[in-house]
Amino acid sequence: MMGEETLRMPSSWKELVAFRMAKGDLGEWKGTGVTTGIWAGIPAGLDYEISESVDWNADRTKLLNSHRFKTRAGAILSTGAGFVTFDAQRGGFYASGSGYDSGQLYTGFSRLVGLGRDREVWTYTESIGGQTYNVRRTTRWVSDTEKVVTSQREGGAATADVVRLTKVVKGQGKGQGQGKIAPSSLEDFYEFCDLLEGRWMRDVILIADWPGVGLKRGETLTGYDSFSKLLDGELLQWRSSAGEAEYTAFFHWDSASSTIQTTAYNASGAMHHLVWWKEGDGHYTFKLDRAFERDGRRLKGQASFVFEDDGRAFRFLGEGLKLGGEKLDPLRDVFRKVSK
Repeated sequence: MMGEETLRMPSSWKELVAFRMAKGDLGEWKGTGVTTGIWAGIPAGLDYEISESVDWNADRTKLLNSHRFKTRAGAILSTGAGFVTFDAQRGGFYASGSGYDSGQLYTGFSRLVGLGRDREVWTYTESIGGQTYNVRRTTRWVSDTEKVVTSQREGGAATADVVRLTKVVKGQGKGQGQGKIAPSSLEDFYEFCDLLEGRWMRDVILIADWPGVGLKRGETLTGYDSFSKLLDGELLQWRSSAGEAEYTAFFHWDSASSTIQTTAYNASGAMHHLVWWKEGDGHYTFKLDRAFERDGRRLKGQASFVFEDDGRAFRFLGEGLKLGGEKLDPLRDVFRKVSK
């Protein structure tokens, strides 16, 4: 039973955000299901389509969310919006929202129960039409592009509502396929360098048979990485060794395009050029602009660095990368800082 997993409470708003960003939660999601009757304003037995969106507010102190349920015929069953934030006075993570179910106004309030490895659990209290009741809501991320949301009414006999949501990918995007490359300020670049500077150990799962590494796709190894500021902090050098491979890259801020850029070289003869942007606190994404192996195969796609543990670790995440037209395994490297 999933509920047997020990849940933990994030220590800060930054940690909760890093968890969400690592799961690729920002963006649009769609799914289908059948209503079960757990929601007072929505009758049971109706096939429905759902669309959800998750985004930042202007100052990044809240995660905004909205949803719409409609029948296959197009009738609106539910529509609403809300936000997730940290309440310093009460020392907890809370969410609130409101909307309409079958034309009736509802209001809702949620409290975070805790996080698991790949899931987030909340208790939700809804008031509608003179009724007030509680629902336990669990979101489990299967991957960066798929999550399962289970809602169970407390003290009720109705079957749990389970919906599988798939992320809507819109071409070249921000946040693993969402939106467009965003401009970056010089301050963004300096902040990025501050986060990366130092020595790191990396847990690597090979996503391809990379030339010069000496291991095969799916094998694991430990990498050693260092990030050093050069030219009074205007350049950042990344030096990496993993298996038989060596890699050197240089980061800089390009004033003409207001972007963070990286040019990287591998001992195997590969050359990569990347364009980065800041997704949110501790989350930076890049798009491969020009990236070729020595044999001419092109590497395409985008990936992210998502920092956690107060900057002492970050995850290197990517979904849908392609080499020579072949889709690679999901990128899931984990970096842990070893310098003070």
